[in-house]
Amino acid sequence: MILMSQSSNDTLLKSMLSLAVPLHILRFVERGGPSNADFQTAQSWSDICASRGDNLLFPSKKRGETAELFNGLAHAIAVLSFLPGGVETFGFHFETILD
Repeated sequence: MILMSQSSNDTLLKSMLSLAVPLHILRFVERGGPSNADFQTAQSWSDICASRGDNLLFPSKKRGETAELFNGLAHAIAVLSFLPGGVETFGFHFETILD
């Protein structure tokens, strides 16, 4: 079961995340949940987003960089949705409960 709620105004980034994160979650659900390696990857994306997060709002001049950053962020949020209580970010609450 995927629980998702929105608590703030839509932006393009939020709209895209509302579509991409559930798709990543479904891939993990098909595998029985994220692996330890997935959690390590998600952790590494936190540092990348912290240093280059402006490219999520203002597209990078380097081709593909913004897409890579967005996909990494969506992947990391999907992984975090499997933690107890899920994750709240960008005005959404993502929580995945495996039945």
